[in-house]
Amino acid sequence: ASTDYVFAAIGEEMGLIGATAVIIAFLLLLGAGLRVAVRADRPFEKLLATGLTTIISMQAFIIIGGVLRLVPLTGITLPFVSYGGSSLLANYILLALLLRISDSGARRRGETPDELTISERMEARRLRRAERKAARA
Repeated sequence: ASTDYVFAAIGEEMGLIGATAVIIAFLLLLGAGLRVAVRADRPFEKLLATGLTTIISMQAFIIIGGVLRLVPLTGITLPFVSYGGSSLLANYILLALLLRISDSGARRRGETPDELTISERMEARRLRRAERKAARA
């Protein structure tokens, strides 16, 4: 129960500015996650990104709402802030999946100058061979 009130501790130690900064950080995370979901190319990636974003955002909403006495406290932790190794690890895994969806969509659109993946190299090699074959004929 001591970790249920971590947002209250942030508000007590850092004041209104600190509490507002935490809320803004979670709102920015929500916006970025939904932007990843909207920009994803595949329907599965859209749903997965929406779900991952919802999980993290709802945890934050429940804890912040519980501290403000808008909803009952449930014993979950404030993502990336509360003490708890398992929760922190799980939230980082969710964030990593969200970043992977964002990266794969950007690669397909050609927005990243990173090296080509193995399948992209194979496809480019196949196209070059087909072009050479067509030029000979």
